[in-house]
Amino acid sequence: MGYNYGLLYLGHKMARVLVQDWIAQTYQARSPNSSSRRTLNGYPQSTEGEGKFPSEIIGTPGNFTFTRKESPPKIIQAIQGNGATPNVVSVSTTTDSEVIPGTVVNINGTVDYDEIQVVVASVISTTQFTYETFNNTNTVANLGGEVEATGESPISVVDPESSCRGLYTTSTGRVFTCFAGEVLEILEDGSWLQVTSIGLQSSSVSFTDDGIHLVFCDGLILWTYKLDDGTLLTPSLPFTKPIKVLFSNSRIVCINDGTEPVPDDNVNTKNRFYFTELLDANDWPTLNYASAESSADPIIGMDVREGELWFFGPRSYEVWRADINPDLPFVKVGGSSTEIGCGALNSITSIAGQVFWLGSSTAGQNIVFMSNGYNAQRISTHAIEYALGQVGGLTSDARGFAYQQEGHTFYVLTLITGNRTFVFDLTTQQWHERSSRDRAINKENFWEILYTTFAFSKVLAGGLKNARILQLDLDRYIEWDGRPIVRLQRGPITFQNLSQVFHDRFTIDMETGIGRQAGEPYLSGVQTGEAVNPELMMRHSDDGGHTWSSQRKTTVGRVGQYLARVIFRRLGRSRERVYEISMSAPVKWHILGARLSLKAGAQP
Repeated sequence: MGYNYGLLYLGHKMARVLVQDWIAQTYQARSPNSSSRRTLNGYPQSTEGEGKFPSEIIGTPGNFTFTRKESPPKIIQAIQGNGATPNVVSVSTTTDSEVIPGTVVNINGTVDYDEIQVVVASVISTTQFTYETFNNTNTVANLGGEVEATGESPISVVDPESSCRGLYTTSTGRVFTCFAGEVLEILEDGSWLQVTSIGLQSSSVSFTDDGIHLVFCDGLILWTYKLDDGTLLTPSLPFTKPIKVLFSNSRIVCINDGTEPVPDDNVNTKNRFYFTELLDANDWPTLNYASAESSADPIIGMDVREGELWFFGPRSYEVWRADINPDLPFVKVGGSSTEIGCGALNSITSIAGQVFWLGSSTAGQNIVFMSNGYNAQRISTHAIEYALGQVGGLTSDARGFAYQQEGHTFYVLTLITGNRTFVFDLTTQQWHERSSRDRAINKENFWEILYTTFAFSKVLAGGLKNARILQLDLDRYIEWDGRPIVRLQRGPITFQNLSQVFHDRFTIDMETGIGRQAGEPYLSGVQTGEAVNPELMMRHSDDGGHTWSSQRKTTVGRVGQYLARVIFRRLGRSRERVYEISMSAPVKWHILGARLSLKAGAQP
């Protein structure tokens, strides 16, 4: 198991020090007695031979709102706090302050209150709201100052709880998205422009561009938007219900759900893909189509990899490349057909020259694949496949996307109905899990991020029930609305030939002294007292992860206490044990390993 042992004298007895191999991926096996490892909201990273240990665990990114709202300052009528810690400050304005829940505002020009960005705690009316601050406990009323409803903001033209339906960066560097029934352009300063209304649906919106037109479809209609002058058209199509568009070989390529304007019962049109004329996103000739050749499968999904088109059915896929034939500018790549298909059309994505998808075939389903040349390479583990199987047949709504950050390439697979998010790190070839907390019931759900794109030197994201464009940030330790990110690392099973083992001391090797100073405002985040002297929780299982002890807590050091040690003592005895540590405080999560001081007991 990769352990290193040393000797430690405890009184008159000699104990072994066990250096545990804690830097590993999520692997919750069918039997937890085999492995119950779990890595939640953290991921392994190699130190590339330069670190204290070969690998470490670092926390997944938090996020904050990238979209911003600007409005004229509003005159303060009254501002007064209650003097408690946190100090609840009530602000009244003479006119509508335009403050809504979740908006960051500036309180400027006051004498007795901090001029910092604060997060709205409660909006009482259009002219009154409250917020919390740790920086000031003053209770003196003040009549001066202004409220600026600037900073983080939902996209105001849609319902603030609308989910993102698509996010895309064009070849010219412009960013487009869809929330509810509105297609918008997101500008570099976080402001936005409305492009068009396309109608309320729950379907995803697929975007692509040819450098001249932005092309997008929602499963019913296809639009073209000329990037230089904003001309919006709905070209005539020889098919209905377009579900995805891509750019390849100077043409827009589209697949639909297999319907034609005039169905022909004698012709299989479900395995067709369609394409435009050369460099003309609005010209879709009736005969500009081709059919998948290796299977009668309907084409349910596609993606482009290094200029080649990958077409997926439920039981097969095949690859097409560009050709010089002007009548059929695409040709099937010989030897690219397989009997492995896709079980979730929205799970298909490509990045770093690879295609990823959740597979299915006549033999079974719920194996995650990555392209390897034209072949399908299994990347899911037995543990991941077991977790997918536990959802039953409810994986068809799985969503997949990919992004890069600080040298890591992540494929994110979210099971909407199954309520889990699994992430494969192409860099380390390991899996971890991500989650978002439901504040109302204190439960971990799937990660709410569903789309990402790289633009303006940032990783931008769109999520669930949140009409904001977010920015992923590894130095941010909370969600956009202040919700904590619960991080968890569950280690290997400790045993010694199933003998009784006495656990004297459990030490976590991690970065300490990471607490935030009291009153330090988070960047556009909710202030809380959690991070002043952050606590780490530990529990253990003596039956292979079936049942667990109550949690024990210890601190990881206030700011600057870099030599603080994270130790749990007097841990009893067990024949086999699994330790789990977790933290929800908004601070850095940097785990290097763990050590156990053990004394052997009687043989079984």
